[in-house]
Amino acid sequence: MVSFITNNLEVVVFFYGLTLVILGITIFAQLRQTEKSEFKLLEILWLLALFGFTHGAHEFLDLFEIIKGEQLTVSILETALTLFSFVFLLIFSYKLINLSVKVSIWLPVLLVSLLLALSVLLGPYSLKTWNIGSRYFLGLPANILVAIGLTLYYFNELKDQSMKHTYKYFFLATGFFGLYAIVEGLVVPRADFFPANVINSDTFFSLFNVPVRVFRAFAAIGITWTIWNIMDVFNLEQEEREKRAEAALLKKDADIHKAYTDVFSAVTQDKLVLLTEEEVEGSLGEPASEVFEIHSLEKLSESRAFLRNKLGHLVTDPEVIDELIHASGEAVANGVKHAGACEVQLYKIGEAVQIRITDRGSGINFRDLPKATLVAGFSTKHSLGLGFSIMLEVCSRVSLSTGAHGTTLILEKRVDECI
Repeated sequence: MVSFITNNLEVVVFFYGLTLVILGITIFAQLRQTEKSEFKLLEILWLLALFGFTHGAHEFLDLFEIIKGEQLTVSILETALTLFSFVFLLIFSYKLINLSVKVSIWLPVLLVSLLLALSVLLGPYSLKTWNIGSRYFLGLPANILVAIGLTLYYFNELKDQSMKHTYKYFFLATGFFGLYAIVEGLVVPRADFFPANVINSDTFFSLFNVPVRVFRAFAAIGITWTIWNIMDVFNLEQEEREKRAEAALLKKDADIHKAYTDVFSAVTQDKLVLLTEEEVEGSLGEPASEVFEIHSLEKLSESRAFLRNKLGHLVTDPEVIDELIHASGEAVANGVKHAGACEVQLYKIGEAVQIRITDRGSGINFRDLPKATLVAGFSTKHSLGLGFSIMLEVCSRVSLSTGAHGTTLILEKRVDECI
């Protein structure tokens, strides 16, 4: 297995670079999806994404040199990308720490100064010196600070909220960044100065018999996976925000529903009752007929015949039957016209007969309810909005339920003689 990895190191480097690029893509996709958040982490993640892109590009250049051999131009680009990637990571770590505790700006300035001093003293024109220096003074402290920053951020921002289940990803990310600090920032190419002459990729291989790039790739995969899961807090936050908004709308609808119910009750002397969808079934008596479906205006005459036949088994007064057929006629016609179809069914409750008319249209707009029910001749475009004045005049009670589910009307008439 070890010999296979050693002989196919380009595969490891390819997946290492690809993983870091995926890290950048994943973060930018989340940033595009989440416009705002109470969590300040969202505002600095772009720096971690830039680290992923630049360091991933560095690994692809490294892959190019493994396949084609070392080239000066490519080596210069590699060193520059290494330097810039760790600068992005250092700035990210500094800002991450400052989300929890205030750290002086002099810390990153000091680290950059040490890098410059080392490079000047040991060889400003040596690419290896810049490579090693950027790992010691940028990559190593940046990864350690990210590990510390993630832990502090969890305890300060998320522990007491509804995001406790994300703790394992924060602590796993801490571990992966800690590992990455060692294998990427401390284990460097061999050089003639301490500690690079003691702790380097050669001594690492002799100790573990595995190239350090394998551990770097493993740590990068872990970082990408944990960051992807950590960013789920933004999706959960959005879900919570939507739930609160939905609850507020439901409360608002409930308040409007109650206000309309009180108004209708006062104006119509309790003849018009506004029901919720859940209250409809509880307001009905025992079924006294099967359901009759009307799918076209041509079947309106059949619906009248159906009502006349079924009402004849419940009511002995022909005048009452005519009144109920007339009262329900416009509602049935309007339901078929605007909703495409409606259903009619009769019920018997105490000394009263009920006609239930239901459609599956878009309902009557709440703003139109007062006009649709109390203003003679007013018509809505989408549901059973016609004929309320006739219904209220003929019936003992009219119950109405309307919304996105459609509209249900229950016409109730007390009769002197019921069979």
